[in-house]
Amino acid sequence: MGYEIIDPKDFLENGAFFEKKFREKIEHFEWQQYDGQRVLVRGCGSALTPPWAFMIFVGKLAKYASAIFYGSEHDRIPVYNRRIDG
Repeated sequence: MGYEIIDPKDFLENGAFFEKKFREKIEHFEWQQYDGQRVLVRGCGSALTPPWAFMIFVGKLAKYASAIFYGSEHDRIPVYNRRIDG
């Protein structure tokens, strides 16, 4: 089963996380594209993702994604799994 991937480096400003710029990018991002998808937030990139940034990713994705993972395609940690009661 595949994953959609979010790479935190796509949210950097001049190679670093600056909270104000990060939040602006987050607010203008199209989170709906992940509706019902399994999403991996890449965690092994060249830039370290601060915990507050990761928490914002998860908070935004939880509204749409069916599952959220952190790490790499080969080594991922489950973070969130939407329970669907049938």
